[in-house]
Amino acid sequence: MHPKRRKLLIVDDEIDACRPAQNFFKKRDFEVVTTANGSDALMLISTFMPDLVLLDLTLEYSMSGVDVLRELRELDKDTKVIIVSANDDKKMKEELYSIGIQGFCHKPYLLEDLEETVYETLGLEFNAKKVDVGEYKENLEGSNLIPGSSHELGNKLGPISNYDWNDIVLSGGLANRIKSEVEGVIRCAKELNRYGLNSKKGFILAGDPGNGKTLLLKILANTIKATCIMVPFNKTKDELNMPALFRLARELAPTILILEDIDLYGEEREVAKDAERLGELMNELDGMVDNKEIIVFATTNNLIKVEKALQSRPGRFDRIYKIMNPDFNGRLQILKHFVNKVPHEITDNNISTLAEEFEGYSGAYLKELINSGFAQAILRDDQKPVLRFNDLVETSVVLKNKDGNKFLGFGIKEESPVAALATVQVSEEVSK
Repeated sequence: MHPKRRKLLIVDDEIDACRPAQNFFKKRDFEVVTTANGSDALMLISTFMPDLVLLDLTLEYSMSGVDVLRELRELDKDTKVIIVSANDDKKMKEELYSIGIQGFCHKPYLLEDLEETVYETLGLEFNAKKVDVGEYKENLEGSNLIPGSSHELGNKLGPISNYDWNDIVLSGGLANRIKSEVEGVIRCAKELNRYGLNSKKGFILAGDPGNGKTLLLKILANTIKATCIMVPFNKTKDELNMPALFRLARELAPTILILEDIDLYGEEREVAKDAERLGELMNELDGMVDNKEIIVFATTNNLIKVEKALQSRPGRFDRIYKIMNPDFNGRLQILKHFVNKVPHEITDNNISTLAEEFEGYSGAYLKELINSGFAQAILRDDQKPVLRFNDLVETSVVLKNKDGNKFLGFGIKEESPVAALATVQVSEEVSK
């Protein structure tokens, strides 16, 4: 408990949206008052005398949040103000800071992120604490964090980054197939339930690392109209209550629940180090309680280790999709995708040559090839960088030297256009 009880004024035209934050800060021994219009806000600032104002830009009646801020600063230069808004325009934020705000929190926000901003603004010590599923639910139920949003369970909740379907290239139309299956379950859920059929689905995404399993799920989380909860392995292994997690998913349905690295805790029973956790998972996937409108994704780099009763039982995991290192056409698509993001002088023949030379490499390696190659272009000309084939050849030399061999380069035919460029003398410093 703090020696002094801090006063917080929340000014937002959606009073219901304020309640989760109001309750959240009251539990942390803040005195909290809310109002929906600017005139009342100005009056409360003079009578309630808050230590901090959380101010939305859209308010009831004629006064906007900016109007309130301007009038406040004419009378009071000291009261701290944090703007809470969905408007993230850079010029607008610059104007707000010039008028006199101390912080900005973007809607929809996570209560713990807002808490951190509030504590830092007030100069209070902030200790991020681990929260239980009950508090996850409390955080998710407010209008700013509602069913249909995306979260990752960690030491504190965190938003899943913004990705879309243009950010991924998978062979064989796999991305579209998975997207269609997920959308189909969500769209048909009510009818499936009406006829007594399953409105749940389970997928295992298996295969070599670096080929888009996690990225695919982040795209789903960002584009599908469903609550999404991503559970990293360390959370599942160490502390997460599996029944509580699925109860949360059911309450916030439709839900996409993502379990990363399932082979590390869903391994075969004969060798499982945590058989109890495996049993809980199997029971929650297909037990006494129906998981209506829940889609579970699990990822693994080692499918052979995953318990057979998880793999081969519809109702637990219905599909296994293997996402392996890309074939030649896949490598072509990936290389073109990333090359076209930057200014370049790369020809189709150049890309075809690289696609041939990088057989057996993951999509992550191909992305790194373009990323590091363009870094070379920036070092050459940081004003107008242009990616050239030689930049990629030099980068390839480093990427292909995974084992630290003295000779750096491709194991390719001498007549290859890359071979002529890839003859590299390694300095003593590099070879060491």
